[in-house]
Amino acid sequence: MWAGGSLAFSRAPGNRLSYFDEARLQERVESVQVRGEKLFVWFERRMFRAPVGAGEPALTERRCLVFLPPVGEGPPAQQQQRMLEVKGDVKRDFVETFTPTQHLLFRFSALTHNVHRIHYDEGFSRTEEGYRGNLCHGPLAVVFLLGLLKREMPRGKRIVAFEYKCLAPMFVGEPYRIAGRWKGEEGDATRKCELWVETPQGGYAVRGTAEVENDVE
Repeated sequence: MWAGGSLAFSRAPGNRLSYFDEARLQERVESVQVRGEKLFVWFERRMFRAPVGAGEPALTERRCLVFLPPVGEGPPAQQQQRMLEVKGDVKRDFVETFTPTQHLLFRFSALTHNVHRIHYDEGFSRTEEGYRGNLCHGPLAVVFLLGLLKREMPRGKRIVAFEYKCLAPMFVGEPYRIAGRWKGEEGDATRKCELWVETPQGGYAVRGTAEVENDVE
């Protein structure tokens, strides 16, 4: 399962990746932790503009994957989730709703070379993994959150960092609400924004904090 991660974009002018740029990826296992019956593995991925060594990474990503025991050795995975509820009076500066479809999950799996059957094989998701349906990709939720923030950012700003945790599974065919709340003052050169996904049951599926600053280019 995708447990969370972070993205940090280079602040150096001109050190950005764009479509069709040649790039190099360096990846390593950062740490492995055993917590009860769960195994947490942290990866670090650094992406450089080619050739490697020409400055700092354009993007540094950390991702955490958690490996669960087989369903037959414990309660169904969906019952192990302790939902963190969204308070009714929470402030939302902007909000949208979306429903992940099976077509979207299939296309995202193909785009990211992800062959895990939990995203497209409902029988496997139910009988082998103990879920009520196919699961939305953790990175796909990140794409939706950052896309929402990008649409709501003032002109002349850019996202430089995002850190997040996946708190509950997201299922295909179910409606979710993605929302954000600004922190700090509107005129600040650097500003943070809280982003999250709300489940139909009123809990958090994903929570994170993004950092936005003035674009120097």
